[in-house]
Amino acid sequence: MFTRSFGVSGTRLNPHSITRGGGHSKEIFLTEKERTPPPRQSRLVEEYGKYVTPGADTERMAEPATTKIHQGFSYRLDPTPEQRRLLAGHMGAARFCHNFLLGLVLDNWEEARVAKEAGLEVTNEHYLGTRQLDLQRLWYERRHEATAWYQENSSSTYNYAQLHLARAFTNFYQGRSRVPKFKRKGRAESFTVASGATRLVDSHHVRLSRIGEIKTYESMRKLHRHLSRGTGRVTSVTISERRGQYHLAFSVEVIRTIRVVRGPERVIGVDVGISTLYTGATPEGEWVLSVANPRNYQKKEQRLARAQRRASRRQGPRGGVAPSNRWKRQRPGATHSRRHHQRPQELDPRDHYAPHQELRPHRH
Repeated sequence: MFTRSFGVSGTRLNPHSITRGGGHSKEIFLTEKERTPPPRQSRLVEEYGKYVTPGADTERMAEPATTKIHQGFSYRLDPTPEQRRLLAGHMGAARFCHNFLLGLVLDNWEEARVAKEAGLEVTNEHYLGTRQLDLQRLWYERRHEATAWYQENSSSTYNYAQLHLARAFTNFYQGRSRVPKFKRKGRAESFTVASGATRLVDSHHVRLSRIGEIKTYESMRKLHRHLSRGTGRVTSVTISERRGQYHLAFSVEVIRTIRVVRGPERVIGVDVGISTLYTGATPEGEWVLSVANPRNYQKKEQRLARAQRRASRRQGPRGGVAPSNRWKRQRPGATHSRRHHQRPQELDPRDHYAPHQELRPHRH
């Protein structure tokens, strides 16, 4: 690293010299070209100085603009055993609301079909509505006879379950998907709450309604800064469970200023492949970048087979008995989870490549 030389008292300093830090000092005199200050930049630097790289060529730069985007922030939770029980209860409540309302609608369709086959006249008033307001009204009318524990969970949990079911019916009517299906316990468990039911305590703790303050593994300082500056607004929060791990996902409306950038001097196309992780080529067809496929599945295949053999020799819990922690640790889900998250991390250069590594051009 180079630093300016300050010398000692009583010595004459050379303003155009720099000293190499560490070891012996050595003065290096700059040339006339290096001593010449950079030319005065355009109005963009004066008005939007913090968005322009110092010394950048501003002739081809565009005006900065402000845009509003929807961005997701996901963090892994570290709940206590009691909080795990409450989270599982909310997920079960959302699943029950979905299955209960879906069952009422499907039974209504079946009754209409039988009536038509019997020659009876069936009007549109006979069918139950599948919009969110219709499902919400149906839930308020029938929830007392369906269950007595609905008040133990946040009301927004049921509201978003009705919203998601209404969207599933809309996709079915418009031909984008099949008829909505019943949800099964233990598969893709999740629930969504409104933004008012969630509050960030600090960068490592979040408070959820009816559950309490939960600690997160990762720091939430980036989201915390958006909310404190007023450049972000949380619209909804989704809590999901995958392989025994709980994750918290914020849907945030962020106001972002597009930084001033210089027009590209060279353009390449990047393609994510199978034989290679990704390759890059110019519009003329010249290959300039090629990163080999890390073959994560083949590397983990032996470890995964060993974990599956170990799990097959274990005797599972009896019916109606909760599995022990030792039984859960022997399951090969952790090996699957590590292999599953490796490819997204390798596609992100900030995670996969260290600062001192550089991508070498492809050689034919």
